[in-house]
Amino acid sequence: MQKEKAIYFWAPQWGCVYRHLMMFIVLLVLLQLSACSARQGASADVSAIDDPELPRIAVIGVSQAFVPSERLDVLRLPTDLAALLAGTGDTRVTSSDTVRSAIGAGPYDEIMATYARYAQLTNAQIQRLMAAKLPAARALLVRLESDKIEKLPAVREDVFDTLGRRLADRERHVYIVRRTTEMSAQLIDLRSGNVVWSRQYRVSPEARSASSKRVGGDFGASLVENFRSTIVGDATGSQATQYPLPASLRDSVIALLQEIAYSVPVD
Repeated sequence: MQKEKAIYFWAPQWGCVYRHLMMFIVLLVLLQLSACSARQGASADVSAIDDPELPRIAVIGVSQAFVPSERLDVLRLPTDLAALLAGTGDTRVTSSDTVRSAIGAGPYDEIMATYARYAQLTNAQIQRLMAAKLPAARALLVRLESDKIEKLPAVREDVFDTLGRRLADRERHVYIVRRTTEMSAQLIDLRSGNVVWSRQYRVSPEARSASSKRVGGDFGASLVENFRSTIVGDATGSQATQYPLPASLRDSVIALLQEIAYSVPVD
């Protein structure tokens, strides 16, 4: 009887263990399925970002045909261009660092120097790029062509009071500084060695400032008013002190690189 009681006492406990074990196994299976689903989702995200079906462009570099008056970090520009190209979602990008490593520092510097001077590469340099077996079908070269700053003639405008009436003894002078920056871009097919696309780009941002001046009437009052309106920056009151600083060269260059990134053919 004691043995039967012992069996009766332990049987329910083994049943609980069995049920808990089965629940644990089911839980493991569910966790495994969830993990697989998460990995598949992550793989889908990665493939969407680096889709092997997308064409690939190698950014060779950005050169300059002259030394600009404003400091510009030219070595940083290829990275900026690569980021802008990748941001379009239409192409994958091979960086200029990869190109430099593939063909060697010396030949790479020669390529950039040649393009800076002539806006084109020699046949031998194109053949070197083709022989490097870069992971790209096309190579993109960009050159800063020109940068010009000009002060436009001051524009005179009428001044009105709060009721919209023109003030005969006052006028507004508007001073404009225009910066015109130009870049060129060229795309080389690394299978044929032909230049398959080239284009020129230009931006001309303007910076403006204005001052109100008294005209006519009492000469002494007019002189004092004009002096007050020009004293900031230079007590002489010359027109040169009225003009604002131009737009930055880097801002203009980045705007041009963005235009290039969105217009370069990727097919």
